[in-house]
Amino acid sequence: MSSGDPWSLPVKQGLYDPSLEKDACGVGFIVAIDGKRSHK
Repeated sequence: MSSGDPWSLPVKQGLYDPSLEKDACGVGFIVAIDGKRSHK
């Protein structure tokens, strides 16, 4: 890892290149096991 900053990317090492990192945007779903609709 790089400095003590927990949000910094690791340094370039071996096959890893931090300049190739992408944001992890997406869609998520939370479902009820019983299948009942809710807006909770």
